[in-house]
Amino acid sequence: MKFFPIYFLFLFLWACDSRNEALFTLPEDTENIQIEARITRSLNEIDAPYRKSDTITPFDTVLLMVHVQPSKAIRIKNYYWTLDTKKKANEFSVKTNFSKSGKHLAIFHLIDFYGDTLKDTLSIWVSKPPVLDTLHYTPAKASKSISDKKGVSFVWSAKDEDPQDHLKHRFRLYTKDTVLVDSMLYTHYFEYQNPLPSLEPIFWMVETFDSFHMKSKNTLQSYFTTQSLSKLGAVFIPFSKNNMDVFSELSVNLIALEGQKLPRLNSPSKTYFYQNDLEKGAFSIAIHNSEYPDYKSDTIYFNIKQEELQFLDTLSLNDTSPPQIHSMQKSNDTLNNDDSLFFKLTENGFPLNKNNIKVFFDSKVYHQWHFYNDSLLYVLVPPEQQKFFWHILSFIIEDHSKNKLNKSFYLSPKP
Repeated sequence: MKFFPIYFLFLFLWACDSRNEALFTLPEDTENIQIEARITRSLNEIDAPYRKSDTITPFDTVLLMVHVQPSKAIRIKNYYWTLDTKKKANEFSVKTNFSKSGKHLAIFHLIDFYGDTLKDTLSIWVSKPPVLDTLHYTPAKASKSISDKKGVSFVWSAKDEDPQDHLKHRFRLYTKDTVLVDSMLYTHYFEYQNPLPSLEPIFWMVETFDSFHMKSKNTLQSYFTTQSLSKLGAVFIPFSKNNMDVFSELSVNLIALEGQKLPRLNSPSKTYFYQNDLEKGAFSIAIHNSEYPDYKSDTIYFNIKQEELQFLDTLSLNDTSPPQIHSMQKSNDTLNNDDSLFFKLTENGFPLNKNNIKVFFDSKVYHQWHFYNDSLLYVLVPPEQQKFFWHILSFIIEDHSKNKLNKSFYLSPKP
């Protein structure tokens, strides 16, 4: 009998040891643990990229994340981030920023059940963007009568907080129709030696980058005009980049206010109107969309000088006219109350749809109506609403430019 306690003690210890093995025996797939560290700027942006390295400005916030396979539920002894060799946090994801310029290393450490250490490294470059001078450059903005044959020298300046950094500049030179130069330069000047078109605006642009690919906040954008080959002048009108859809199918009304002979008009593009061969004197010009005539410009007045190009302010086409609605049964606002009431909608901007229209019957939202072919609207009136009393049928119609019409008709009862 004295052997029984020893026997039961042996069974108990064996059971505990077996249970411990069951608890701490790892699945086979945990022997192949993989980690992947990544950087992102935002979790709220759908298209926010995930990178192994990134370049940011001082105090920009980044999120350091790690993906563990087969999953984070495996047995792990320890895990943590280090930033520039200093321990940061025992987390899988860390939000942080950097104030010091230069290269920084973020390393994720994972120590598995066997004591092996896995690491993955992220590189973060911190740099202030270079500063491009957009006030002082050559040729100055709106310079006139630049030679179209002798070549042009372009000079600008930029600086960086690191005087040893080698800046590079994207230089673009282009006419109203053609790109002449699009190059990356390591100098702050450029010599263009080829001929240029006469009496036209010539545009140029500079963007500056540092060695970390950080772009200057400002972009240098300028233009000059070349000299004329005749005594005639020209005009150039850039179009607004807002609402570009309306700058198609354009009609131009150019009027010579002092009896000058008009040349054959050039066709406007979607981004500008250019007219050459103009005699000196006063002119006016107005432009509208021939398909949607509600979109039109103000009338612009300008003077042409000999051998000069007039570069006018940016022109916009605006729709300021609200839609109109008229009864197809009567010309006034008092209508006979019938089963169907027909109305004609007129809108010379973009076509209307049902979402542009609200109908009210005696000030209450009304749904018994239909809209067809961008212009025909008819309202169904039930018999019980046609007798004994006057009613008010109202419309609120708003076009695509937010011009709004409020219109009411008065329905007389049937006898």
